[in-house]
Amino acid sequence: MNIVRDDPKADIVFYKIFGEHKHLCMSLLNALLPLKEEEKIVSIQYMSPKDIPLLGWSKDSLIDVLCKDQKGHSFIVMIQLYWTEPFLMKTVLNASKAYSMQTERGTEAIEPQSIYCLYLLDKCMPQAKEFRDEYRHVNFICHGKHKELPIGHIRFVFVELPKHHSHTSDKELDEFWLSFLTMLQYSNEGIVPEYLTKNKTIAEAVDIVKELQLTPEERAHYDKFWDEVSCERTLLSERFDQGKEEGEKIGFEKGELKGKQETARNLKSLGVDIHTIAQATGLTIEEINKL
Repeated sequence: MNIVRDDPKADIVFYKIFGEHKHLCMSLLNALLPLKEEEKIVSIQYMSPKDIPLLGWSKDSLIDVLCKDQKGHSFIVMIQLYWTEPFLMKTVLNASKAYSMQTERGTEAIEPQSIYCLYLLDKCMPQAKEFRDEYRHVNFICHGKHKELPIGHIRFVFVELPKHHSHTSDKELDEFWLSFLTMLQYSNEGIVPEYLTKNKTIAEAVDIVKELQLTPEERAHYDKFWDEVSCERTLLSERFDQGKEEGEKIGFEKGELKGKQETARNLKSLGVDIHTIAQATGLTIEEINKL
């Protein structure tokens, strides 16, 4: 029986899987990115974040894997465990920084290569409510009228992990990887679903997590990581509830005012004295005269 206790979505675990095993990273990228058959990645090299000084925006959402393929295309891979308003803006800034760094100042101009940004989201995108049945979203910069004409070579791929609920053994590779990343959410006491071990590549990733031996320092980092995520999610939830409550109050007040104005209009049309209308609705004479 395969039993794991460490969540592959934690930054340190994710890195030990995809930042230390190139073939697994290539498999994940080939499965989740919109690559044509002739564009499939056959080799990669890891890059240091120092090579492309990216812009971080929260403690738990640093770049987990940064690499290039055999054609010079760059890949930014990361987990985003909670949604914040600046998130989309930061993704664009990071991608733009990586894109501009391909040609150093003072060197011969070369054609920039593609930048693929793969973001694995542990919370659903508020902007994607109308796409309830879609968990993968491919975005790019394009012509305002002719969407088929992309501008530049930057692709953003957002994968909403909570929307992935498939648990059958009849899967494509992308389905296997998403099941792997969410396996602790649907397992009993860390028991890995048997169907995941039917795929050789995924089985290897499961073994890495199962046999993972974190040092005391790494274990402390792992625990602190989830504590910070839990704390941040609580704060965001409280802000959301507060904003919702304030929004409901404002909405009620606007609705109440609209009702008073409608009543005042009706009374005016019946020729009721304006002072009587003011007394009945609570509106000022000036407000009633504007109706």
